Amino acid sequence: MAEPMIEHRPRQPDVAGRRPDPDEVDLRELWEAVRRRRLVILATALGSAIVAAVVVLLMPDTFESRVVIQVGQVAQVAQGPGASVDFTPLERPRDLVDRLREQYRVDADDAPRPYPRVETVAAVDDRNPSSIIEITAHGRSAEESQAFLRGVTDGVLEHLRGL
Repeated sequence: MAEPMIEHRPRQPDVAGRRPDPDEVDLRELWEAVRRRRLVILATALGSAIVAAVVVLLMPDTFESRVVIQVGQVAQVAQGPGASVDFTPLERPRDLVDRLREQYRVDADDAPRPYPRVETVAAVDDRNPSSIIEITAHGRSAEESQAFLRGVTDGVLEHLRGL
């Protein structure tokens, strides 16, 4: 198989008559190489833009809604001298997060879940008994994701009221 011919032109001396260092990059040569390959460069850029546009147009729109719930505490006041107030959390935030993840199959990898769906459930500060929980839902429209998340929130509130 024949070796491809690579053209090596000797570099011309500069104005002062010095020979250029072979390790230096000549910007003129670099620009000429870009000019010779301009069609390949333009075709690659145009092809990439077309592929990106097709992918964006084919992907369905997804809307995200997020709610933040603060899980509170119940105060129990002792009667008599030296009475104290004892705070008891309604439910440990980690337990509530685990229950919601299981109920809405957040971590399930078995099959794609249909929209609307709960995407994430996370305890923001797990050490604090009155912790904050963030729930994120995705839907095909803003109204769908908001209505679904409102139903999830109502279910959480009913569960907490029943404790």
